[in-house]
Amino acid sequence: MNKKRSKKSEKQVCIILILAFLFISVVSAQNQTAIDKGYACLTTEVNSRISTITPEELSFSLLALSYNYSMLPLVRDELIARGQANECWPSGSCSLRNTALAVLALDNAGEDTTAAANWLSAANATPSGLEWFLQVDPDNATTCTLTYDGTPYSISVRDDKTLSGGAGSCLPLDPAGYWLQISSACQNREFSISCGYDFRTTLLYKLDSTIYVSDTTHSAPNGGTTQEKISILCFAESGACNYEGSAWAAYALQKTGRDTSAFIPYIIAFADSNRRIYSLHYRIC
Repeated sequence: MNKKRSKKSEKQVCIILILAFLFISVVSAQNQTAIDKGYACLTTEVNSRISTITPEELSFSLLALSYNYSMLPLVRDELIARGQANECWPSGSCSLRNTALAVLALDNAGEDTTAAANWLSAANATPSGLEWFLQVDPDNATTCTLTYDGTPYSISVRDDKTLSGGAGSCLPLDPAGYWLQISSACQNREFSISCGYDFRTTLLYKLDSTIYVSDTTHSAPNGGTTQEKISILCFAESGACNYEGSAWAAYALQKTGRDTSAFIPYIIAFADSNRRIYSLHYRIC
């Protein structure tokens, strides 16, 4: 970000400055004056430039000023007018980020955001670059049966949790012998697992040298069955995963009560390579 800002750009920053205050749960007395000045600055800027500020600024402004009953309808109506049939923002060049911000702001203002949430949900794709593994963890050494495509395969789990035996071309043993690797051609398959003792199954995924454990573990008693299937999505623009858009869209959909669990592995795994999007700097006007 260029450290030299014009006076106009400094005023534009006022529009999003107030967002920082939204996430402060405890405000000390000495900061109250600065916050009041921030609200006053924001209100003045919105009133004077309502027709020229960007959809992003309108969304942040609506989030900040939803408490102000005289400002709320002004900002809300202008934001709605900038959208495309209440589905996406801005009209004519809809983007994940702008649409997600509009959903957050309008939902917070009590507006129906169903159409926009549907637009976000439909903009999904399957990310590439991850390796997937299946972990089978029985209480004791035993034999387990893994079934997919209607064919059962038998593997043995030793006391040290290493595996032996084969589970077909979709589930070869990983080199260390503790997991079954899910081949890239079989990542849309559903796998059924049954063991001779009480057991647990979970999915793991790897990006570069880092391994992540799924936050969902399934368990079953002796003779019972668990089901495992890879479920990972991103939000895409122009056919490619967009990390920042995915983060905003997942947050917006979660706030509106939608299930976003399929997007979490992508957001977690690719966070380190996208730290730059969090490098935001704010100036007080």
